[in-house]
Amino acid sequence: MYFYSDHRLEALDHLPFSVIATSDTLNVRQMVNTARPLNSAIEIVVRTHNEAEAKLLESENVGAILLGEQELAQAMTRHVLERSTAGSAHL
Repeated sequence: MYFYSDHRLEALDHLPFSVIATSDTLNVRQMVNTARPLNSAIEIVVRTHNEAEAKLLESENVGAILLGEQELAQAMTRHVLERSTAGSAHL
């Protein structure tokens, strides 16, 4: 979500979620610092690229932090397991 234009800032007070997927931790902090005063109930979900960045954001209580590579690996594993289970049902 892009927060830096005035018309989108006005909408923040009504949004239940903010999903942030950027490689720049500074921008994440700026987005959070913009969103939270406008909507204290907003749930923030951040995709990050490395463990150090994830730990830093977690320590700042930014919101839900998802490590990109870890999430991809889990999704791939789920897919394989689901396909394996579906395939064994036909045996």
